[in-house]
Amino acid sequence: MASKTVIDPEGDVILICGETELQVSSKVLSLASPVFKALFSPKFAEGQPASSKASRIQLHDDDAEIVQFMCAILHHKCASVNGIGLERLERLAVVTDEYDEPSRLLWPAYVFDEAQFFNRLTKFMMLNLPNDGKSQTASKKYGIPEEFESHLPEGVLETIFFAEQDVKREMQTQIEQIISPIAAKRTTGDLILGSDDVLFSHCDCISISSLINGLSRQGLWPLTSAIHRMSISMLCKKLGACDFGLASRITKPKKCSHCPENVAGKVAKITEFALTKFEGLCLDCIKNPGKTPEQRLQCRVPHQQFRGLPRQLPVQEK
Repeated sequence: MASKTVIDPEGDVILICGETELQVSSKVLSLASPVFKALFSPKFAEGQPASSKASRIQLHDDDAEIVQFMCAILHHKCASVNGIGLERLERLAVVTDEYDEPSRLLWPAYVFDEAQFFNRLTKFMMLNLPNDGKSQTASKKYGIPEEFESHLPEGVLETIFFAEQDVKREMQTQIEQIISPIAAKRTTGDLILGSDDVLFSHCDCISISSLINGLSRQGLWPLTSAIHRMSISMLCKKLGACDFGLASRITKPKKCSHCPENVAGKVAKITEFALTKFEGLCLDCIKNPGKTPEQRLQCRVPHQQFRGLPRQLPVQEK
């Protein structure tokens, strides 16, 4: 027999997860997740027309315990849960990722003092959450309600947000450094010198048009727009998939810096930089910002550099 848990006594939806039934508010969950919003639509397979009785919706292959905890968080009932642990938080991350709301785990990770998960989650947020193409505050970008944000130390979301912006600016600068010399390349070609003689001249192994076409095919041109719109992980994936085109002369004894394989190598270094630059935030340093370098060695997430909140947050332009 199914057990019923009432998360919202006035809830208009009953979620069915295996042998567990959860009474929840469709409005609360719809505001939290576009997946839930679609799920509660009558046009969706599991959706049912609204009626005087709570609609019943079957969730397939979901972790009942974690779905219940997720719904409790979204209904601001998290205080009733005694501890969660890293293992349960990781299971929660899997479920919330399915419902497009992983950033909402930041608050419970902080409240339950899960340093490793907090570190992984802040890095995930920096790398994987895209912009909507509009000017955003950090809380709007990460979809965290004011009620949740008020429980976090001031500056946590801004630190993640500004770290992402710094990495993106550096990525753009490095990509432009690849493009600029190719765009300015002499029409007579570059001389490639060997030990005794000129081995190859008039290098035409990659042109500015083939470079931009390679970026365009992956949606990376215009560059500024793409970098603003996409997440860092998506930018890296698309950069790695770029095909800049091979020239007919690919058997030169000596390669120049413009050869496609060398351009690809430079691009690979850009993606490596982007994926490793920000290591996530240290919860111990956030809660105890006055630590010395020696004290940081005792942090639960080992690191040498200060990885809490910056001592002075940059002022966001309006």
